[in-house]
Amino acid sequence: LLATRQIETSKVIKEKKADLGVSFDGDGDRCFFFDNQSEFVPACYITALLAEYLLKKNPESKKVILDSRLIWATQEKVEQAGGKLIVMKAGHSFFKDRMRKEDALFAGETSGHFFFRDYYYADSGLLPFLLMLELLSQDQRPFSQILAPLRQRHPVILETNFSINDTEKLLKIVEGEYGDGEIDHLDGINAAFKDWRFNLRGSHNEPLVRLNVEAIDKDVLEKKKAELISFIQKQGGKLET
Repeated sequence: LLATRQIETSKVIKEKKADLGVSFDGDGDRCFFFDNQSEFVPACYITALLAEYLLKKNPESKKVILDSRLIWATQEKVEQAGGKLIVMKAGHSFFKDRMRKEDALFAGETSGHFFFRDYYYADSGLLPFLLMLELLSQDQRPFSQILAPLRQRHPVILETNFSINDTEKLLKIVEGEYGDGEIDHLDGINAAFKDWRFNLRGSHNEPLVRLNVEAIDKDVLEKKKAELISFIQKQGGKLET
């Protein structure tokens, strides 16, 4: 997910003039996409597109599961396809368990994990790649044009990490600062406003907090991103690069 690790794939896409690019993590259970213009595609957009596509292919199925970090793009597509979106805490084991309980058709995490009912409710790095090829083969538009409406209506930042000594203290301070929003604690802090929302959560295995922000346009996104980063740094958070 780090921008520094996307450079090589982007370079190859430009050289080969590819219609899309995909990279996999070390054990192959996650995949990450790049469009035909060599731009990285955040997993929230892939979740949105695959949710819509699978719901239309399986009209008898309604449920899609998503973690709470970035939700607006998927929410839009699931509603348009007549599905039901279930938002829950991130985590591999949490997702598998909830998918079985709900008999959910599909699930996506911001981290690039995608889960499928027809794959024993498990995650796969290969299936999203094959499904995206299928989706693109049925649409004459370039990948970047398919993504354009989502990028325009629901711009997001790449997950931003901060090292911090006391995660719980920081979360309480941030909640106090942004308490006029619609707050929930499904996974860290989710704060939603009319034109933007954010999730701030502690890492499960590192002394880090992770920030995700989405908004209705890029101007609002950049403004709120800068505001939050500055505020977190003033509370002792060190921006990880």
